[in-house]
Amino acid sequence: MIGQMMIKWDDAAKKLSLEPASKQTATRTFQAELIPDGVSKEIQYTGQPLELQF
Repeated sequence: MIGQMMIKWDDAAKKLSLEPASKQTATRTFQAELIPDGVSKEIQYTGQPLELQF
């Protein structure tokens, strides 16, 4: 758990999931990078469940 969210990675599906662990009101911005592929995506996390497909 990082701060107020749970982060899960599904290697087979290449999917990153973010889920709230507690109430969050602030928006957070993250840069996620898939290594060694070098694929990078920016995430705007607002405290709602989010899935990011690589």
